[in-house]
Amino acid sequence: SSTVQTNYTPGVLSIDEILKGIPEINNISMVQGVQFSNIASENMNTSFTLKLSQQISAVFENRSADGVVITHGTD
Repeated sequence: SSTVQTNYTPGVLSIDEILKGIPEINNISMVQGVQFSNIASENMNTSFTLKLSQQISAVFENRSADGVVITHGTD
């Protein structure tokens, strides 16, 4: 079933706040959050997507991570 949420404001949670909500993740992995952007979905465009893909490519080129998780909310 769907949930109706009142007083919801999109784009206010930072990656640090999201990670604080799941402290158990540190028991299974080393997680580092990077706040690339915090924009509304309608502001996401090809330029944004290209910059995001370039940052992800740099992470793997530097071998600084084994994986990447991208969070993208919906209103």
